[in-house]
Amino acid sequence: MLCSKMKFSGMSWIVRLSYFSSFISLFFLTISLEVVRGQTQSQQMQVQSMQPQVQIFSVEQEIYKVKQKLDNIFIPEKEEFLSKLYRIPFPLTQKIISILQDLPEHLVPNFVKLIVLMKDYEIEDFVSRLLYLPAEQWEIYVRRYIDIRGAVEISDLELFFSGYDTAKMRKAILRQVGYDISFWPATEKPSAHFISSGYILGPGDSLFIYIWSKTKMPDVFNYPYSATVLSDGKIFIPLVGPVVVGGLKIEQASELLKSSIRRVLGEVEVAISLSSIKSIPVLVMGEVRNPGVVIISGALSPFEAISKAGGIKKTGSLRRIEIKSNGKKVGEIDLYKLLFEGSDEEFSKYTLRAWDTIFVPQIGGTYAISGSVKREGVYEIKDKSTSLKSAIEYAGGFIPETGNFRIVIRRFKGEKKELSYDFFIRADELGKLESISIYDGDFIEVFSAVAEKVEPFVVVSGYVKKTSSFPYFEGITLRDLVLLAGGFGGYYPPSGYEITIKEGSEEKTQKFSFEGREKKDVEKVLEDFRDVKLKPFSRVTILPPPDEETTKIIQVEVIGEVKFPGTFQVKKGERLYDILKRAGGFTDFAYPEGIVFTRESVRRFQIERVNLVSRLLAKEIISESTQQYVPTGQFPQMQQSLVEQRLNVLKYISEADIKGRIVVKVTRDLEKLRQSEYNIELEDGDKIYVPPVPNYVIVAGEVKSSSTYSYVPEKSAKFYINLSGGFTKYADEDEAFIIRANGEATRRLGEVLPGDTIVIPPKIVIPYQTWYLVRDVLSLTFQGMSAASLMYSAVRR
Repeated sequence: MLCSKMKFSGMSWIVRLSYFSSFISLFFLTISLEVVRGQTQSQQMQVQSMQPQVQIFSVEQEIYKVKQKLDNIFIPEKEEFLSKLYRIPFPLTQKIISILQDLPEHLVPNFVKLIVLMKDYEIEDFVSRLLYLPAEQWEIYVRRYIDIRGAVEISDLELFFSGYDTAKMRKAILRQVGYDISFWPATEKPSAHFISSGYILGPGDSLFIYIWSKTKMPDVFNYPYSATVLSDGKIFIPLVGPVVVGGLKIEQASELLKSSIRRVLGEVEVAISLSSIKSIPVLVMGEVRNPGVVIISGALSPFEAISKAGGIKKTGSLRRIEIKSNGKKVGEIDLYKLLFEGSDEEFSKYTLRAWDTIFVPQIGGTYAISGSVKREGVYEIKDKSTSLKSAIEYAGGFIPETGNFRIVIRRFKGEKKELSYDFFIRADELGKLESISIYDGDFIEVFSAVAEKVEPFVVVSGYVKKTSSFPYFEGITLRDLVLLAGGFGGYYPPSGYEITIKEGSEEKTQKFSFEGREKKDVEKVLEDFRDVKLKPFSRVTILPPPDEETTKIIQVEVIGEVKFPGTFQVKKGERLYDILKRAGGFTDFAYPEGIVFTRESVRRFQIERVNLVSRLLAKEIISESTQQYVPTGQFPQMQQSLVEQRLNVLKYISEADIKGRIVVKVTRDLEKLRQSEYNIELEDGDKIYVPPVPNYVIVAGEVKSSSTYSYVPEKSAKFYINLSGGFTKYADEDEAFIIRANGEATRRLGEVLPGDTIVIPPKIVIPYQTWYLVRDVLSLTFQGMSAASLMYSAVRR
């Protein structure tokens, strides 16, 4: 019993110990599990709390990099763009940042503007499509959205001129005009049914040939026959054989094919039409967005080829697009004719052939115009300069179309911006601006007296020392205005002057006399006008009365590169020096060595000489043509050659533009002219034109290609003659001469100067006493050409 009790007790202790041990293990296991669970939860919470911080840090870091990149580029929407990057979902921000890393810098402003303009769902679609495309196609795709959204590039030129305003940086950027034209290529190939008859056939073109007859025809012609032009320009027609049509126009090829078919099949009916058009490779190089080879339809113009190359960049010229074939320049396109006149002649006259080259050179000189004109902007100058009249016409004219305007022209002289012109003009006096030249970098501001609240002014013209406009001030009188103009131009007729005052539509005339007064008393004379008050925008004209004294006053016009161009009333007896001084002397851009002085009396005399020579040559031609025999030692061919020579000379003379030019030698130092033999006395109606410095040389007469070439310093006449292809068979090389820019002719064919005209006269066999007269008239003919080119060079567009 005791034993059993002891066993039980022992077992109980062991069990109890076992239970206790298990409890202790379980307790520590529970604690361990709780610790592990707590650590896990802590780690999870730590990770969860850290994840947003890591994401925010990543976004800020990436956007900061974007900001650094954009800081080097002018982007007005930059801050709005960066703000939007924070706001949109992070994955979309990542896509945008990824695109910006590889996007060409010139596209970045447009891309940024598009993102700002778009809604969030549009951005998602836009960037997803962009990332799907190859990087080389991004530019075309972005430009397409630019066209749709109206976002446009901002070029360095636009920034330059937009900050070049007199007051402050303009609110609106002055845009380069013409570059917003859509160069998006056509989506469909043109149909062969709409091709003009002037289309030139080439390898790859296909023709439908229809042949029918009342008599039985060979089976091969029972259906329309299709023929393709092969690489050698031939097509093959059953029973007829090969016919070369490559290089022919459709109408020419049709006639050739009809005659070839009828020669074999007899009198059959033939109809020919173009069934499909070839595709040709064209090289588009220069300042285009994607230079290289493009494939276009052979019926399309250079415009389509440029479109396929992505269009013209703002660094490219719109006015001097070159077309080259076989390495030679065959033409030049001026897009302004399409943009401002709606004329597609510039494009339609060129038919491209395989491997022709279209070259877009860098943009030439530019000017800007702003203010009261219909189309503000930055415009390109085709040549060295253009006229102010053309500049305003390109800008669409004045706003409003009537009224008074103030025009201010600023240009750079070295590194310094200076005021070159500041004057007033009426809208109907636009023609007077033809003689004012506009150069690269000029900025033109036009102010309407009404819209811009221009300060009122008064104008004086006629016989005063300085014809000009002057600011109006309250109480200004006629006396004040004459004194501001320097007084009466040194001539005091006893009968005095008639002074016409025009105020709006009203006009009144006053007279006064110098009789019994000395010149020193002129100011006292003006006291009579102290009570004649002027109104804003009054125009005063001072001229002698229409009596016997009028013969002592003459009118002379001075235009071009002088400081005060216009028509002057001068006293009879005044000379060239006097009028040039009254016109203010030369501008910095003047070329006095090329001055054009024309006179009506000289022109009439020159026309008489031309008519005399024309009659003499006509008489010689009739005499030679009606002879029924050949003199001893001569041949019939020689007789015919003599007639051809004289007809050739007669052609030159009949086309002459006689100017009545007088040769004068003038330099920039006017004091040298004062004592010179060329300081000639002026006559009524004389016209003096001071051209800008020319940058060309003309080669005319008997050369293979008469043309105008860029001036190259220190080159001889031979250099330019070679550029023109050399002499023709009719050229009289020994009688070649040069007409200088001032109209002087010289036989020395040494160094050629700017504005010179190299003349190669035709050979002609005529009586000795007639030859010198003919030579003089030929010289007049080409002298007129030289004068016309100088005057035209300053105003051509």
